[in-house]
Amino acid sequence: MQNERGSALIIVLLSLTILVTLGTVLLAQTISTAKQREQTSSTYEATYLAEYGVKYVEEYIESYMEKNEPTGDVETFVLNLVHSLKQELTQPIQIGEEKTFTIQFDDGNYDGGLELPFVITGTDERKEKTLEATFQLQSASIGGDELDWLEDASDYWLDESEYPWLTERETYPSMPLTGVTESQYVNWKKENVDIHDNLIFKNGSKIQNSSIKANEFYSQGWVDSSQSTYQFDDVSTLQNGGTFSHDTFSSKGLFTKNSLTLTQSSFSINGPTEAYNWVKFDHTDFSSTSFYAENWIDGKNATLTFSDYVYLQNGGTLKNTEFSSGDLYAKNSFEIENTKMDIDGFGHFHYLELGQNTEMNINGHLFVQGQLNTHNNSELKACGNATLKSGTNSYGDFQVGQHLYVHNRLGLKNGSIITGGSLYANGGMDIQNGSGGMTIGGDLIINQKAGSSTINTSKDVVVLGDLVLLNVNKRSSYMFSLKNQIFVTGDILIYYEGEANPVVNDEFAFHTPDVVEYQNQKKFSKGTIVYHYPNEETIEIDGCESIPSDSNEKILGVELDHVEYE
Repeated sequence: MQNERGSALIIVLLSLTILVTLGTVLLAQTISTAKQREQTSSTYEATYLAEYGVKYVEEYIESYMEKNEPTGDVETFVLNLVHSLKQELTQPIQIGEEKTFTIQFDDGNYDGGLELPFVITGTDERKEKTLEATFQLQSASIGGDELDWLEDASDYWLDESEYPWLTERETYPSMPLTGVTESQYVNWKKENVDIHDNLIFKNGSKIQNSSIKANEFYSQGWVDSSQSTYQFDDVSTLQNGGTFSHDTFSSKGLFTKNSLTLTQSSFSINGPTEAYNWVKFDHTDFSSTSFYAENWIDGKNATLTFSDYVYLQNGGTLKNTEFSSGDLYAKNSFEIENTKMDIDGFGHFHYLELGQNTEMNINGHLFVQGQLNTHNNSELKACGNATLKSGTNSYGDFQVGQHLYVHNRLGLKNGSIITGGSLYANGGMDIQNGSGGMTIGGDLIINQKAGSSTINTSKDVVVLGDLVLLNVNKRSSYMFSLKNQIFVTGDILIYYEGEANPVVNDEFAFHTPDVVEYQNQKKFSKGTIVYHYPNEETIEIDGCESIPSDSNEKILGVELDHVEYE
């Protein structure tokens, strides 16, 4: 009986031992499973944080492009973007308690291109997950403002509303209320006048070999002056005009309502000059901040210097003169000969004629409403766009830093044309014996609607863009007359009348001239257009700060290229 009780006790103790052991094992497994689940969850969370960091970088780049225009110099744009990323994304970004991600630009794998590599690490408590992500900046080659300019070329013109001085005149001075007043006719000879007040002439005056100093000068009558010196601390008003010969004159502004003739004199006006009649400069040095003439100006053997704008309501003529100014706006006819002009701004003319041995340099855009005529040994240069609303008959050299648009016929004889951008001959062209040939930095666009063109240059024509023919008659087998070769870097695009899409590089579209693709040929027959030619010319125009490329690259967007999980 006792043996049975002992056996039962042993069985109970063994059962308890087994249960305790099983419980311990099960508890340990439960704890281990919980820890594994926790670690797995933490790993997932760290991975999620790293992936969130990838999205964060993408949104940052998109935001940067919205705030910074992604056009122009792509290399500079990308460098600035990378610099911004390095500066702004240096610290861990907190998402929650003990949940962060860090972003590091991977300089070691960056080759300076459009692929931007990053190392992004997500951290959740003690677990980390690192991703290597590469973003691809999407780009495209475009013609800058090329397409817009070509579509709107005929409407491209000076926005006069941007220049208040075209409509708003300086306040014309009134007669001073106080000062030294001469009521009778003034006849001074060898006088030395030095007053610290205003000087007022209510009648005419004749002044010879005299020296006059005053504050403001106001003359109601005609001034006849010779071999005299004038120094005024304020403005000068010549109400009825005058003549000055061998004089020296300085003031803070000059106003006149009648004609003004300056001969062998020196005028230094530290302010505006406004003349409401004609002005004649003969062997005279004249400087002023701005200049407005309501009537004709005539300059001969003169030096005219204006730091600001010049507005000529009725045009003028310049011969053997040196001229410099800011913006120049001339109505009516403007004719120059044996003259050098430097315009640091735009040049606007209703009719422009450049005589022999003339040089005109315009640092901005050129606008000519009427005809443009240039003669032998003349040079016309515009660093911006040039828009000719009528036509041109040129015997000189014509250089344009950007685009050239000619609404009517483009005529060139014994001269040359160089453009940094496209040339758009809306009325066709007649080029005869151009000694300098033609170099076009963009597209050469010829509208055939006005009839066939003639390109008989003594040198080959170089086109760094496409050759584009508009409104071509479908029945015509004659493109245009061509004396030498046209070497085209791009394609030949033929737009037939009524067709929206061009025919590209059709070598059999015309009987003349010949059209061939460059395939390493060494020689070409006269009168051949060669497309896909590897032109190596660069457009360099002296005095122009920069010549824009015909094709600029633009950043369009960003996309995630690939992600690699460590």
